[in-house]
Amino acid sequence: ARSRGGLILRSGYRRVNSVINDSFETLDPRWTFAAAHMIQDAAASADGVRRLQIGPNAAVSTSLWTYEVPVKPGDKVRIRFRGRKDAAFNGTPGNSKVHVGAATPANTMVGSVSFGGADFAAAQTWYDRTGLFTIPADGSITKIRVMLTSDNTAGYAWLDKLYIAVGT
Repeated sequence: ARSRGGLILRSGYRRVNSVINDSFETLDPRWTFAAAHMIQDAAASADGVRRLQIGPNAAVSTSLWTYEVPVKPGDKVRIRFRGRKDAAFNGTPGNSKVHVGAATPANTMVGSVSFGGADFAAAQTWYDRTGLFTIPADGSITKIRVMLTSDNTAGYAWLDKLYIAVGT
């Protein structure tokens, strides 16, 4: 009897860099939080004992991840988080979102994942939200930054297990 074996070779390198992997268990100094955004101790967190609370505000609130991440043409940007709202939350998908934009040139949107009231079918239930975006092939974006924006004037939303990665 003869036996045959095989060898599988794989070449190439897949680069994946975790930009943010945050369950908000500690206050990361790389976040600059808006007044309406705060880390809250809560038994109802999706992971651990804390979550990010999005409170009502009279104007759009934006928190900024202050670290700029270098990217290359064709890189993939993955956004994933868990979100929840109360019954009064009135944030809109257009302005209640986690978004990745170009640090250079400024104000060029790469992609966003919303957490508006319509994104969650029921109050007090955690939902997974995800998005996958590609850095343009033309080389126009060389660095990205992460922002968290909300526009609710009533109610609360909560985010947890925020994960953003850049890879090929």
